[in-house]
Amino acid sequence: MITKIMLSLPPPQIEDRSTAMSDVDDFNSFLSSYKVDHLQLKLMHAQEVHYQISADYLSSSSATVTTADRHALCTWSYQIIDSMSSMKVTREIACIGMSYLDRFMATSSTRAQVALSSTHEYQLATVVCTVIAIKNRCGITLGTNFVADDVCHGLYTNDELDVMEMEILQALTWRLNGPSPHEFIDAVVGQGNNNGDKTAGARRNDLLKIALHKKS
Repeated sequence: MITKIMLSLPPPQIEDRSTAMSDVDDFNSFLSSYKVDHLQLKLMHAQEVHYQISADYLSSSSATVTTADRHALCTWSYQIIDSMSSMKVTREIACIGMSYLDRFMATSSTRAQVALSSTHEYQLATVVCTVIAIKNRCGITLGTNFVADDVCHGLYTNDELDVMEMEILQALTWRLNGPSPHEFIDAVVGQGNNNGDKTAGARRNDLLKIALHKKS
C-alpha cells in the first residue's frame, strides 16, 4: 500500500464514482455555449501526437502496481499542488505531472519497468514527475533537500530523487511542453461569452480532476 509519504497530509478524498460519471457526461453541456477556435485546436492536436501515452501500463502482465495506487498518488499530487496555491501554482500542474508519470511508465525505460512491480519506485516516479512539472511550468525550483526531507519525509534520498529525475527526462526525450487538457479546454471556453468567468474556470478544473482520476 502507498501510505507513508502521505502521513502529513489529510486523508485523500476519494471521488464518488457515480457522481463523477455524471459530471464527466455533463462536460458537453459545459462547453456548448462556447465558440471553438478550430485553428488553435488543430495546432494543439498536431503537437499532442508527440506527447501521447503509448500504452495502458497498468494492464501489463508484469504490473503489480494497481489502479488504486495510481488513484491515491493522483490525489496526493493534487494535495501537494493545493498546498502551494499561495505561490500561484495551479491544479493544472498536478494534471501535467500525472501526464509525465503515465507517459514515463508506458515507455521501455528499465526504471519504468521496475516501477511497474514496485510501489516504492512508482511513488518515487510520481513525486519526481510532480516536481518536474512545478519546475518546468511554474519556474519554481524545489531544492532536492526540501523534497527529500519535507515532501518525502526521508523516504527517498537526494541521490534517488536526482537519478530518477534524469531517468524520466531521458525516457520522455525531454518532451515536457505538450498541450495540457486545461489548455485544450481554455482554447474552447476562452472564445465564449463567459471569458474570464471564475465559476466556469473552477468547473473546468473540477471536471478535469475527475477525468484524470477516472483513468484509474
